[in-house]
Amino acid sequence: MSRMGRSSHRQGESRVKPHGRRAGQFVLASRSAIASNSPVTRAIWRRGVFRILLAGLGLLCAGLAHAAQDRAMPVSPPTLADLFAPPAIDQPQLSPSGRYLLYLRQPQPGESGDARQLVVSDLADPDAPATLAIPLDGLDVRWAGWANDERILISVAYIARVEDGFAIEFRDGMIYLVDRIERTQVIALDRDGSNPVQLLAQSRFDTTLNANLDQITDFLPGDREHILMPARSRRAGTLDLYRVNVYTGDVRRAEAGRSRTLAWFTNRRGDAVMRLDASARFGSIDVLVRAADGHLWRNVERFSLSQFGQLQNEYEWVARAEAFDEALVYARSPQTGTMGLFRYSFGLEDLVGPVFVDRDVDIAAVHVDPFSMRPLYVRYEDTRPRIHVEDGELARHLSGLQAFFGEDMLIEPLQVAGGRVLLNVSSPEQPSAFYLYRLAESAVTPIGPALPQLVRRDLAAVEIYPYTARDGTALFGYLTVPVESHGALPPLVVLPHGGPERRDSYGFDPVAQLLAAEGYMVFQPQFRGSYGFGEAFAQAGYAEWGGRIQDDITDGVRAVLADSLADRDKVCIFGFSFGGYSALMGPIRETDLYRCAISAAGVSDLFALVTEAEAENEAALDYLHRAVGHPERDAQRLAAHSPALRAGEIGVPVLLLHGREDRVVAYAQSEAMEAALLAAGKDVTFIANAGGHHFEDRDLFATMLFHVTGFLRRHIPPPEPPPPPRPWWMEDDEPEREDVPIPRDVILTPQ
Repeated sequence: MSRMGRSSHRQGESRVKPHGRRAGQFVLASRSAIASNSPVTRAIWRRGVFRILLAGLGLLCAGLAHAAQDRAMPVSPPTLADLFAPPAIDQPQLSPSGRYLLYLRQPQPGESGDARQLVVSDLADPDAPATLAIPLDGLDVRWAGWANDERILISVAYIARVEDGFAIEFRDGMIYLVDRIERTQVIALDRDGSNPVQLLAQSRFDTTLNANLDQITDFLPGDREHILMPARSRRAGTLDLYRVNVYTGDVRRAEAGRSRTLAWFTNRRGDAVMRLDASARFGSIDVLVRAADGHLWRNVERFSLSQFGQLQNEYEWVARAEAFDEALVYARSPQTGTMGLFRYSFGLEDLVGPVFVDRDVDIAAVHVDPFSMRPLYVRYEDTRPRIHVEDGELARHLSGLQAFFGEDMLIEPLQVAGGRVLLNVSSPEQPSAFYLYRLAESAVTPIGPALPQLVRRDLAAVEIYPYTARDGTALFGYLTVPVESHGALPPLVVLPHGGPERRDSYGFDPVAQLLAAEGYMVFQPQFRGSYGFGEAFAQAGYAEWGGRIQDDITDGVRAVLADSLADRDKVCIFGFSFGGYSALMGPIRETDLYRCAISAAGVSDLFALVTEAEAENEAALDYLHRAVGHPERDAQRLAAHSPALRAGEIGVPVLLLHGREDRVVAYAQSEAMEAALLAAGKDVTFIANAGGHHFEDRDLFATMLFHVTGFLRRHIPPPEPPPPPRPWWMEDDEPEREDVPIPRDVILTPQ
């Protein structure tokens, strides 16, 4: 199913030189001399070191000195506020020439003010970059990026009043007429914040059909004044493609679409070569293509909306290929059954060859350069994330950087521009930290950590835990180990992921880190039905909600307990969405295993899940009937696997959490579960919030987790720390004196 990766460098190897370069041109300190958990990386941020030259002995001495100072610094476990603070560096991006860097900065805990800033740095002098912070007071900025080296684009969201009548909004299964809508729009400005111009601000685009006017189809690297943006005109309502001037805001239509057109895609020359149209009944998506020098659009594929929402749909446009008449698309390999990256020919209307396919696992993502729209790397993951880089020279540099940062670190080249590489370096014990790497000098410069408040926090280690299911299938999960268990086995929180066609990753997980900081071991099993391990593995979970999937989770939990890694008398199961469903089924299936259950936005009634989808979206029915079950043919199984219908069998306290604006799992699912538990006389707490399914609001999510940790402390409390030792000045080296009994006839009176 999955395979363990092997290190590409031998232990004790003192330096790495890319093949084909002069000896000594690229020299890195020994990986074994710098611990793989990256104390040097943390020391960089704490000591304010700005430049590191990758040069053997000098780096080694500096690294050991910083590591020693790092160990002397006081550390403590992260708090809820630390883990869910807004990022200090968000969406960093180099300008096309590589000379300028921008990122969004949000105020940090303890700082005054609550406005975001747009930070712009001139990197002409890497040792002393000139930095400007542009305040974004009163603006709800969604993203920021470069149009060219002079102009910056920012997406701003705002509430707009509907001038002509009402707009239609679908919420909680009901249709509402509203006179206000949320809209996003792009503002172009100079890199010093001057000369702002709102794009697509012409009256013809002022329609409720244009709720999202911040979509950019092509940055047109060969045309510094223009970008391509899709928009619907007020009169025709068709989604056309416009050439927009980033200095003046002037527009000219480049391509005419249809009322059912949903998206546009271009080739390296900026020619529109692919588009997506909804079918006449809006139940499926049509893929239309044309040759780069042609005019006739041809329909080459149609798939359902449910397929379109999955990564494994056919011919999903990903990036540009080298050839003008080709694109790179996600597709499933018929040989391996795994998702890969393929070349698609518009002229042949077919796949013409793979770019990258792994025989065991699906690709997780393709990172695309924002200007060229070409892929920089493919990310895939077996037990831990890995990247594949086509550019051999860049791959050799990354190999050396891997030895420097440590084998446990994921190094992602976010962008290459002007001889500089923008790096994101992360691990399970370190959230994103950003660096600039200069190719010619083989030198790396820290930009900063995304979450600086975690630099002096003691984050928990994550281990890969293999186990065997009851039928012999090899599985694995992730164990997040609490930093301190005070000499006792820690309580265990089982955290199954959502989906179920999703997966957990070997990376920084703030929820698992929060629970570990509270003293809990966290187990995240990768059960059958999870995405990422090939089509057969995902489909092995079909019709197994509450069945084989639940068995895989149980087998992993019992293996952890059998290995004496956690306290078998203190086990709780907690999950979101499908994980919330699994948390409710756990104590039903395993009455002796769990002491409590927490379901956040979880499904409780499989009949309601399927029938609600039937009423709202016919296109999703085929998938739900296969993955969950048919309400008539599979009625007996759906009833047996619906927690709300078996609430009387739950013998542990239950915490339910759900957002009233949830559009994925109906809020009524938790209401029904609460009612069933109360009717059965069970211990249940239901805490509602104003959020949606994915808890986009950071404060709402943190509040929810506050309730989770309080619930866990009541039902499976972690071990208490031992009493602190007596201070040295209270110690008495004199021998203890025996108490002398006082004669009864002696009366003591105060003086």
